[in-house]
Amino acid sequence: MGLALEAKASAATDPAAKQQLLGEALEAYRAVQPVAGGPRHDVALYHAGRILATLGQTAEAKSTLEQALEASREADDPALTSTIEDRLAALEAGA
Repeated sequence: MGLALEAKASAATDPAAKQQLLGEALEAYRAVQPVAGGPRHDVALYHAGRILATLGQTAEAKSTLEQALEASREADDPALTSTIEDRLAALEAGA
């Protein structure tokens, strides 16, 4: 659901509609696996962090991505861990 809402947001020409759809995508990602330690919790946090960054909520994005990083390490998912580290580095660099 989150990916579909993101796709709609990227196609939206109205800025307010885009913001609303990104907010809905964020909520969809948060709802995927809200339980820490639950299956794919790390992925849900990662996508939520991406959306927060897109929305310009950098501090919350960093916090969420740091949680995702910890969860991905606990889940022993090196590919996701690397992706999250790259995204955090980009946010730190102001990208």
